[in-house]
Amino acid sequence: MDILTLTRKAITYNFMVFLGPLKVSCAKVSGVENVLDTTTVSEGGVNDRVYTLEAPAKTEKTLILERGSCLSLNAAEFILVPGYRFTTDIIVFVLDIEQIPRFVYSFSGCYVKKVKYGDLDASRSEVLMERVEIAYETVIKTPAVF
Repeated sequence: MDILTLTRKAITYNFMVFLGPLKVSCAKVSGVENVLDTTTVSEGGVNDRVYTLEAPAKTEKTLILERGSCLSLNAAEFILVPGYRFTTDIIVFVLDIEQIPRFVYSFSGCYVKKVKYGDLDASRSEVLMERVEIAYETVIKTPAVF
């Protein structure tokens, strides 16, 4: 595989997260999914097939942001609290090896469900991490056009 092919691939460790206009550094983003809940219906007397219909959602979708805890206060500390509802979409840009956005995830209908802080352990030399769970209604993946 040549270097030109590699530069056009999206890589999982190169991304940017925006909570509205605020850029937030994250070590990991997970929970990105599009799911269609369905139900099956059997028609009376016909036993050789079932019909599949769209059903109401049974569970909410959760976006998980893992990041190092900041020693200084910034704007993210004030909005990443349980119950905060975002008035704009959360945007995640996935970049290629040349830092060029290749596609965008846009999350709408978001609110903060939970913030969990990492363990304090004097015997280990680690960054204090926090895990933010954000419920969302929809996610749309689109190619990045600049």
